[in-house]
Amino acid sequence: MTNYTEHPNNITGTFEALTVGWENPEPHPITGQPATIPALLPALRDAIFGGMEKTGGSSFGSRMPIDTGAADLFQQIDEEIAEAWGQAFPNQIPTTERTEALLSAFYAVTRANPTGELITITVKTQKVANLDTLDETWWVETSKEQHTPQSLMKRWMKLILDFFEPPRRREIMHPCVECGKEWLWKHENGETKPYRVFVFEHDMHGNTIRACCLVCGASWGMQDMKELASKMIISRRTAQEKVLV
Repeated sequence: MTNYTEHPNNITGTFEALTVGWENPEPHPITGQPATIPALLPALRDAIFGGMEKTGGSSFGSRMPIDTGAADLFQQIDEEIAEAWGQAFPNQIPTTERTEALLSAFYAVTRANPTGELITITVKTQKVANLDTLDETWWVETSKEQHTPQSLMKRWMKLILDFFEPPRRREIMHPCVECGKEWLWKHENGETKPYRVFVFEHDMHGNTIRACCLVCGASWGMQDMKELASKMIISRRTAQEKVLV
């Protein structure tokens, strides 16, 4: 995907990025012309079948490969948009139209006050316990989050951009201050290698976005870094005291 950071920081720019695409003001490196960035929601839908939904896919009777990651994310965003639409149009039942149609209706009634009334959505988070052990268990937790219409659209845009361009990670030389986990193992090229689960995530420009644990899901935004540093200091002191006892 192409960098979206040039978008206006408003609900209209984000809505257009999700539904109709955007013209990047930076010229294309080969043609020298402004590059058209594809709409994110259709791009995510196409990614489910590797673009074959648009072209008709493979021959009759053959199984089309499905990107389950794209399918899960599209379903999540689709459910959140329907939930937001229901609060913008109370006592009405959403139609079977495509996701973009519901989003367009939601945008139409909220764009006049994009940072006003809060919208409540149900967020599903996949959790895991005892990863890479015989007792490995996965489950989904649900919680409620409140967003303004503008921040909600930014959330959907970020989720899709992170799918196509996952944040870069840098290991933190410390166990997670919430769950205490420090290492996991991955199988790569026939070898089993350890990797740290407590990491910093960076955007495409190298700016730190947050710190997070890949096991328990705990995360700290930039506004929480002082709190995180304090917890790490306390954790180190506790570990040192145990060694001295």
